[in-house]
Amino acid sequence: MCASIAQSNALPRPFAIIVFDLDGTLVHNDDAMIRAFVEAYQRTVGDGRPPVARLRCHLGKPMPIIVRELGLPAAFESAYVAATYELADLVYAYAGIRETLEALKRLSLRLVVATGRDNARACFILGRLGLLTFFDRVFGFDDVPSGKPAPDVVERILFEFEGDRQTTVMVGDSAADFACARAAGIFAVGAGWNPCALRTDLVKADVVLQRPIELVQKIRHRGVKAHRRGNGIPDL
Repeated sequence: MCASIAQSNALPRPFAIIVFDLDGTLVHNDDAMIRAFVEAYQRTVGDGRPPVARLRCHLGKPMPIIVRELGLPAAFESAYVAATYELADLVYAYAGIRETLEALKRLSLRLVVATGRDNARACFILGRLGLLTFFDRVFGFDDVPSGKPAPDVVERILFEFEGDRQTTVMVGDSAADFACARAAGIFAVGAGWNPCALRTDLVKADVVLQRPIELVQKIRHRGVKAHRRGNGIPDL
């Protein structure tokens, strides 16, 4: 596991933690994901039409859960993982992500990745794109008992960083991300810069931003500490 990646001084409490989803939030993975899904289907199922439309309804969840819920063979997961490594050249960071991460680090915020990928593949793609060192920690679905939409990963992050729900934010693009944030009692930001994100998913976020750098602007304008609304969810 790639833990304690970025070196940083101890922060005064309360401090803010920004939890990022990976695919569809930090990086564009749609083309690689669909191709890998189709290739894995052809290798393990054979004839027939891959259920791509149904796949989109499960985005953000760990692949073992997707395999089970779509009724795919057990061999599908390993075939899909292999295909994602082969298609890694198709994955790229969204415009403005690097500049946003640089700005957030200058604000002395804890940056964490919480992804539906396994830890090894998450670290691989972040390292390949030169983004890994921005993050204090990377959590894959295999680092917690239950992946998103369960709140386990946020609870683990709060425990490890002695975090406060009022100063922790999740940035994501899927219904699983927002369900995870809500179950954990933290604020959810929708990645509106992802053109492939389902609008029906984004409306489940507390706020949707159209550019990554808007997150920095919001934090600078409001300050690091969030304020809780009447429903118990913090507001930036």
